[in-house]
Formats: sequence, C-alpha cells, structure tokens
Amino acid sequence: MMSPSIRTPPAERRQVAALPWRRCAGGIEILLVTSRETRRWVTPKGGRIAGRTDAQSAALEAMAATLTPQAAATLRRAVRAQQYPEVYRAMDRVDGTIDRVMSLPDLTPAQLTTLSTEADAFRARSDDIADRAVAVLTEAEASQAAMITNAGNPEKTIEKVRRNELANADLDYDRSELSARALRRMRAVLSPSQAQAAGLAER
Repeated sequence: MMSPSIRTPPAERRQVAALPWRRCAGGIEILLVTSRETRRWVTPKGGRIAGRTDAQSAALEAMAATLTPQAAATLRRAVRAQQYPEVYRAMDRVDGTIDRVMSLPDLTPAQLTTLSTEADAFRARSDDIADRAVAVLTEAEASQAAMITNAGNPEKTIEKVRRNELANADLDYDRSELSARALRRMRAVLSPSQAQAAGLAER
C-alpha cells in the first residue's frame, strides 16, 4: 500500500489499490479479484477518498471487493457518513423513511422490487450530492484557514467564500428536491395503509 502520510484532495481522480497477501506452505499467495467490466484478474482498487490516506482508501477498497456491489456501496457510504456526519445528516430523515418502508411486513414482491430500485437510485444520487458537499466543505475550510492566517490573495479568498456560499445554496436545493421526489415516488408504490404505517401518508 502507499504511504499513510499521503492525504487525498477530493478533486484528484487517481486510484489506489491494495495487494493482499499471505504466507503459505508453498511461499506467498496474492489475492486477485475479477473486474466487473472486463472480468479480468486485478488487484482490489478504487477511487481515493477525500480526507483519508491512500493506505486507508486502499484498505477500504480491498474490503469492498469481497462484498456484493450493493453491500460495497453501503460500506463506502457508512465510512463517509462517519467521516462527514454534517454532510449526510441532511439525508437521515429520508434514509429512515426508506428503512421503515422496506421493513413493512405486507409488501408484495413487485413492490419490493420497485422500492429497492427507488432506494438505490436515491442513495446513488444522494452520494453524488455528498461528494459535491465534501468538496465544498474542504474548500471552505481551506478558505477560512487562509483568512485566519492572512495567507494568499485576500480578494481571491473572499471570492472563494462567496462561491462556496452559492454552492451550498445549490446543494440545499438539490437535497430538498431529491428528498421530495424520492418520498413521492415511494408513496406512489404503497397502499394508503402501508403509507400510513411508514409515516408517508399525505397530509
């Protein structure tokens, strides 16, 4: 793995990889996995994670490689939510509603399929918004540090602060629209009694 001292700026798109190995009677065994697209044998790899060292990012990808795609996405999301709780907190209400809906005891197989698709779509779009929010948060912290230390060009720093404020307003709007659409689409799949039980009844 790469040195744990290397931090990961969110804007960079290089990948990290792990090289899992173990000693055995015949020498050393190396773990390879098949890629989803080409089905070739590769080392477990993935994108760098903002705020994590390259070694930590690679370790997470190695663990995710042993899971199903859905479980791997859940793992990555849980790690990021732990690291940036303020980013994911805004979506907690919808996540909780999704959990209540998916645990309803009288869902039909067709409902389960449709709701699972809607939940996956919401979380994928939510993660995209979270990625943008992390980038804005990271830049905002850098701008605040520059203002405190009087480092860099003050005019450029102020412009960055204004840009971050606009970006946050856009993020708030996107979160609100995504949440409303997800709840509306799930409500349309449920019967009135199911919606009432999940806390999704029309008011």
